[in-house]
Amino acid sequence: SPTVSGVIEYLILGLILLIVFVWRRERMMLVAPLPKGIMFADLGRRTLALFIDFVILSPAWLILAAWMARSFPPDWPLWDLTTLAHRIETVPWFRAGMGLIFGLYAIPFEILIGATPGKRIVGCFVLTEDGTRRIWWRVVVRNLLRPIEFHFVPIAALVPLTPAKQRIGDLLARTVVIQRQPFPL
Repeated sequence: SPTVSGVIEYLILGLILLIVFVWRRERMMLVAPLPKGIMFADLGRRTLALFIDFVILSPAWLILAAWMARSFPPDWPLWDLTTLAHRIETVPWFRAGMGLIFGLYAIPFEILIGATPGKRIVGCFVLTEDGTRRIWWRVVVRNLLRPIEFHFVPIAALVPLTPAKQRIGDLLARTVVIQRQPFPL
């Protein structure tokens, strides 16, 4: 039944969160010193970057929605964002598929230039917690956790609770998203 599977999914999520927070508890309350002029990316900037990347990836997600609905060729126009929104809510595991696509999209960009196109446009970059340049395997770890984060949308609420504004993928990979300066007011 949908209720039982939902409860099981969130129990699994709870277990994952518990493991991550127990494993990284020493880091949860510690804010790493950053060089002058560098700060942890604020939520507004990160949200804008995510939106830009969403727009870039929307054709891939529309194709995923058609595939998950088992309607190839699609029985709806690929530009129909209302249908995409409906698929997000009604097709099981669609958000996890979106997360996988997003993670696979982000990995090469973050390895090569330290940011997805959305992050780059808004001035954010991914670094290790000690401030060094990104390390490829850390980028892979942080992005392969995106299916879990996309599937369990409420997990995003944890980002502002960590001093370094880290999501679960960042905590496990020991990475942070930084910005060079705040948005001008």
